[in-house]
Amino acid sequence: MSFELIIETLKNKQGIEFGGPTEIFNCPEHNMYLYPHVNLDGGNILNNNHFQSNIGSNFIYSEKIGKQFDIDCTDEKQLSLLERYDFIVTSHAIEHFANPINTLKLWKKYILKPNGYILSIIPNKDFCFDRIRPLTTIEHLIEDYKSNMGEDDTTHIQEQKQLHDWSFGGLPNFYELCEINHLTRVVHHHTFNVELVEQMFSYSGFENVVSYVHNFYSIPLNIVNLSRVKNDNY
Repeated sequence: MSFELIIETLKNKQGIEFGGPTEIFNCPEHNMYLYPHVNLDGGNILNNNHFQSNIGSNFIYSEKIGKQFDIDCTDEKQLSLLERYDFIVTSHAIEHFANPINTLKLWKKYILKPNGYILSIIPNKDFCFDRIRPLTTIEHLIEDYKSNMGEDDTTHIQEQKQLHDWSFGGLPNFYELCEINHLTRVVHHHTFNVELVEQMFSYSGFENVVSYVHNFYSIPLNIVNLSRVKNDNY
């Protein structure tokens, strides 16, 4: 029922997906069948992208076509050149941001219309290869934001390499890619549970609409969160 509410909220609206397209939004069996109901453009790093293959000049999702932007979605200068959208979608991307609060605030400032939404899918720490790592705290995220932490931060790389649980998979050349993470962005800088996701969005100027854990092949892997810009931010 939770994702049905998300679909009803975003239905027929114009959004942009950073890091897509995403398989789970195109398969009815995953119970997150988003693509038939919305209109999307895409934002991706088009060169040296280790997560998406065959990215073209158009954003192709399901049987639809939108505009494709070559963009680092954490970069303020690049974000400031985009148009405004009703919503943003991102799946398994926010954990790759060194300063996620800063990025969420930039999205609110440059991308979202008043009362705009962010739909985010974030890995549930205890059910992915981060399960051995300590849970990030909201205080840590706030400190990174206040200190203007850059996306080239290397603080968590060694921890990720040492505590990566390979029984949950990972890129075969992961260790090598970690060494050039400022280019590859493979490291999970932070680990999340539902409470932290809600706290992060609240601090960034959003109000929670829907937040729950989604089972992916019987594993509670995905934290699903739909948040809306707080009215007092405009």
